[in-house]
Amino acid sequence: MSWFALEMPLQSLRRLFNKGPDVLEPQASDRAPLKQTSPSSEDGSFDASAIGQLDWWQGSVVESEKFGMANSFGHPFFVVASQTCNLRNPDLSKAPLVELIAARPLDSVGLGAAFREGAHPRTLHSFAHSENDGSVGLELSIEQRVWVPRELLASIPPCGYRIVDDESNPAMQYKEIFSSWLARSYTRVELPDEFNELLQSTGLLKQIKKWLVDKFGDEIQGIYFSIAESADDEEAKQKYFSPTAISKLKPPYDLEITIVVHDVDKLAAIEGALEKFDEPTVPDPSNADRKISRIQIAEKSGLAVNFLALGTDGWSLQNMIESVKYTQWDFLSSLSENVQP
Repeated sequence: MSWFALEMPLQSLRRLFNKGPDVLEPQASDRAPLKQTSPSSEDGSFDASAIGQLDWWQGSVVESEKFGMANSFGHPFFVVASQTCNLRNPDLSKAPLVELIAARPLDSVGLGAAFREGAHPRTLHSFAHSENDGSVGLELSIEQRVWVPRELLASIPPCGYRIVDDESNPAMQYKEIFSSWLARSYTRVELPDEFNELLQSTGLLKQIKKWLVDKFGDEIQGIYFSIAESADDEEAKQKYFSPTAISKLKPPYDLEITIVVHDVDKLAAIEGALEKFDEPTVPDPSNADRKISRIQIAEKSGLAVNFLALGTDGWSLQNMIESVKYTQWDFLSSLSENVQP
């Protein structure tokens, strides 16, 4: 049996702020066109300290024209995607390039909550902050990226805006959202299309978010899925599947969903929420005169579901080692990526 962790990043647990940002306007550059030169140390080698002195970080915003790529991808800005330690590594040979992702300004109307939370695998709406000029909105696309020589950052300054976490408000972890969104482009679990579609078509995923994540997000350490192909004998049910094998599993499925909570005093409330999945509130597809539960709907569709809630002391290190992170936004080729703002 294979375990999946329903990854619940901070942004999925809290409503993000709704303050409308100003539009980020390009700043004029007084620098000459792009040159392949950079500050050097006394022995003539690359001097990475200049990158730090110009205040480059992961999430820094810069006008694309400063790299000789004005309106690259039709957008006027780049945001640094590379991690800050790589930006400031003193050895140019170890990190010779920097990754940039194109960005365009957004007003408050264009900033959808789902896109701010990293819920779409290819588009992110975020905020960049300036100490002097407040916050602005940006749209980024995962596929609009370029690599440039890192030494250029030693002579080209960012524009003064940067995607950052707000230390005063846990709901505004925009840099965390940004870096996690980038990472998920490579780390999303290859779950079967049939499995993902069953989670959505049966309403399970929607109700998990509504009845558990939205209501008890702060109390929940994680939601874990254990998935296997339906089998009659226990030995077959306990079989471990590698991530590659998991992507090839075929319905019908057996699914155990474990909710792990920080505070065991919250278990009763969460168990009460789980009872809603057993309540007959959904029209029976085979009998219009009666209603059945979400769990029954799922089972009729080929997804046998069982829920379990426990404290962190009941969730072992071995469970964590054997788990594979799962998010609500893992897509294979045929699954719809429609995300509403």
